[in-house]
Amino acid sequence: MSTQHSLLASYLLKLENALQQHALWSAGSPSQQQLSSLQPFCLDTLTIEQWLQFILIPRLSALLATGAELPKIPADHGMTGMVDLTFSQRNIRANEVVDLIRAIDSLLETPWP
Repeated sequence: MSTQHSLLASYLLKLENALQQHALWSAGSPSQQQLSSLQPFCLDTLTIEQWLQFILIPRLSALLATGAELPKIPADHGMTGMVDLTFSQRNIRANEVVDLIRAIDSLLETPWP
């Protein structure tokens, strides 16, 4: 497992724990229709924390499990801004979650050998 893969695995575990600690973890799963949204972050069908739980974490975990190449995102096109904005609008104080998303963004924006 590469350093990038190891770091991402650690961040995803910490993200899951942080979502749970801030009571942002859902016990029930969204419907298949909700998960199939074509909108960025499924904003029309999910909350941002549901998107993190049911879309981001499982998809990145699947890539890690297979050892696949991780996605690369252009600088300043990550998820941090959306998570931070949405949490601010809803008065959710979960800085740890935002910091972990920032770390994931940074990891995926960084060119790795």
